[in-house]
Amino acid sequence: MKKVLISGYYGFNNIGDEAVLASMIQALDDVSPQVQITVLSDNPERTEKQYRVRAINRWSKKEISNGLKECDLFISGGGSLLQDVTGPKSILYYLALIRLAVWYKKPVMFYAQGIGPVQRPWARKLLARVANRVNLITVRDEGSRDDLLQMGVKNPAIHVTADPVLGWEVVGESSPGEILSRAGAEKRPSVGVSLRGWEGIKPGEIAQVCDWIAAQGFQVILLPFHFPGDIAICRDVAKLMKQEYCLLKENLSPAEMMNLVGKMHLIIGMRLHALIMAAAQGVPFVGLSYDPKVDRFTRQAGQAAGCTVENLTASSLQAQVEQILADYRQIKKDLEDRAAGLKTQARENALLAKKMLEQKEES
Repeated sequence: MKKVLISGYYGFNNIGDEAVLASMIQALDDVSPQVQITVLSDNPERTEKQYRVRAINRWSKKEISNGLKECDLFISGGGSLLQDVTGPKSILYYLALIRLAVWYKKPVMFYAQGIGPVQRPWARKLLARVANRVNLITVRDEGSRDDLLQMGVKNPAIHVTADPVLGWEVVGESSPGEILSRAGAEKRPSVGVSLRGWEGIKPGEIAQVCDWIAAQGFQVILLPFHFPGDIAICRDVAKLMKQEYCLLKENLSPAEMMNLVGKMHLIIGMRLHALIMAAAQGVPFVGLSYDPKVDRFTRQAGQAAGCTVENLTASSLQAQVEQILADYRQIKKDLEDRAAGLKTQARENALLAKKMLEQKEES
């Protein structure tokens, strides 16, 4: 039985990253049912229970070393692992794991990674040095490929695919209606709003637009993707609203959130995977950009460019929402057509991983 070890930002209760993991596991199981998957997690017990895979402590040097010795393929990704915007420690951690895997002479794959921003000169040089020693790189957008090329990555093949969540098939979870009912929401068309705390965010401007949306007859649903971290900014907006709203305070699973997003009429989102989940299900969206990855995905999905957190005004955001509502059917159809292609690209990641395992078996 072949063994795969997966590294990423898993076990931290971030719905976006957990959805990436769930979709990776599903895709790998579909193409290689006999592969044994082990995940590096901040909460191994929860990861094992939730995904029915083996999980080990991402902070345990001994467990990591043993996991690398046993594996037939080391996967780094998906998600935005290789960036230094949140500080230097994160990129050092993930690059150290990759270097250790190379040292153990294990095949290494970057799986649908979103690269950057990487701003520190030493971090860019180190990333290029490490990446040039891996066997295969897939990235989720062209901007990530361009970043790697600009840093000097030229040895492994770089494949532009798509985020794994775009190929995810969710079954057997609580219905969106049950979740909304528990939250006290009404049964009527809803607009989901996904926010995160960020310097420069303007709760007052967002609240004005939410009030306008509610005045059009829609129910505003505030969706925290990182629990409980996103609750604070959702409450900041809710306190400034004059119209009724619904704030989800339940810690949903990634699959439950995926189903819930699919029932929204429109999504307004800062969280990247709120937008990805929307696109995967043909739900038009407006991206509130705080990071290049949001702009990159907006372009990839063929949606109109959204506002940045820095230049956001109530009038500019409202204009974007009005534009979508005015041409809703065509925008939705175009998004559904684009999402079909992205789903195929997303599934390519697992096929390439399978090919790597087969090549190792032949050698």
